[in-house]
Amino acid sequence: MTEAVVVKAEKPEDAGALVALSPGSGPMIQRQLINWCDQRIEALDVERRDAEENYEIAHRSKWKSSPFKTLASRAKKQIVYYGKVRAALQEGYVIVPNLPARLFAIRVSPGSRPPSGMTEWVSNLRNPQAKSLAEGEGRNVDPNPTIWETRHDDGKGGTYKLHHYDREFDDELTFPVALVKPAVLSAAQQALALKLFDEVGVVTGENVDTKDPILVGRIIDPTRSQGYLVKHRVTFFLGWWLDPKAI
Repeated sequence: MTEAVVVKAEKPEDAGALVALSPGSGPMIQRQLINWCDQRIEALDVERRDAEENYEIAHRSKWKSSPFKTLASRAKKQIVYYGKVRAALQEGYVIVPNLPARLFAIRVSPGSRPPSGMTEWVSNLRNPQAKSLAEGEGRNVDPNPTIWETRHDDGKGGTYKLHHYDREFDDELTFPVALVKPAVLSAAQQALALKLFDEVGVVTGENVDTKDPILVGRIIDPTRSQGYLVKHRVTFFLGWWLDPKAI
């Protein structure tokens, strides 16, 4: 059985939902998802052109034009987002649920710098966030800041600690698992070289064996995110080494 079905929508937002009923349905679903991305990008490009044309009309008429500029900008960002999703599907990567992951690489703009400063509480540290860049842009960097401590007189006969964190991104990545098969590291290197994924990491969780890491990549939709709060991302399976003795 290699069936994949398109779900009959009970709600408008469920239209075209796909269900895999066997492992063999994967290629069919990949093709359908690629086609869906093509259609979504085409529709968004129409939205972009309409918004840009409306902006020009409103601007010439001395009407309020900013809403049309916002719509055009949003459409452009979503075209980039769905373009990256399509490219990842075309490379053969499979979409999986948004599993919790420990990141070891994020993609940032050239010349960008991470947040830096100091805080009394480590829990207040803010890790740098990935940028939703176009395919092939930016550089992959370590998302984990280097932290160091200094002690200071509190004026009451005691001391307090301040935690300082990085002012520069580190281009040297640290894979979070030392005992890993070369094939997994090779899969990570290949995925990073594509500069498609905004975040790359290994799955974490209560019953996850860190000796056999599941490698995932994420693509972020910037139009459904706010600052440090990423509201929407899609996760792809990049690689996994399974020890048969663990079965």
